[in-house]
Amino acid sequence: MSWKQQLIEEVFFSGLRSVLAKALPDYWQRRASERFNDFNPFSVISGNHDLLRAARLAWVQAALEMLDVVRKTSQSGGQAFDDKNTVIRFGALARNAILKIRTDTLDRCTNPGNSPIDHHLQTIIEGTTEFIAPGKSKTQSQSLTLGFDQTLAAITGWPAHELPPMVKQIARDGLSMMNNGSNRSFGELVFAAFAEILKNPDQYPEAYPVFTIATLDATRKLSEEILVCTCGIE
Repeated sequence: MSWKQQLIEEVFFSGLRSVLAKALPDYWQRRASERFNDFNPFSVISGNHDLLRAARLAWVQAALEMLDVVRKTSQSGGQAFDDKNTVIRFGALARNAILKIRTDTLDRCTNPGNSPIDHHLQTIIEGTTEFIAPGKSKTQSQSLTLGFDQTLAAITGWPAHELPPMVKQIARDGLSMMNNGSNRSFGELVFAAFAEILKNPDQYPEAYPVFTIATLDATRKLSEEILVCTCGIE
């Protein structure tokens, strides 16, 4: 279930179930559903520069973890199909570019500007709620994982088709977790990092308060949409 679907479920059905939802005719529920499809709670979230910065930091943290594994694998002689010198040269370039993004992101006195990472902002926010929800299917991480090499190429200026194959392969295979846990793909690492940023004030203290406020604002606007719909029940 997407973040938007969860929000609609919580506000609409939880709020109206006891007094109204069960009594609504099927045609009205379909009409309301179509109206809610036009509502985009993400637009309330994405405009906040602190959440933009937090999402970038989560991507950066996961990318640095991936690059560390790429470096260690290359040094140990793994993935023989890659040229070791090319891997080392690309890894150094990518790491410097990513560290600069992290430095710029943490400087809240400047305009955050644009970054290729921002293309994944919605996926990071929606996917993190799915990732941490018990029993939910984990489907959002694929686009982040598959887009890792393209984003990395855009950040570094290195042609995407010339990136060391090891980079893409390790991002998809994932990193092993402690205590023999299953591997986490790059996308899952990003979600875990974003969740940690939201709950840990030491990393980016502005993230959790603005996420909460933005979510409440989205909830309020959705509630207003529900009231408009209920006024038209025939």
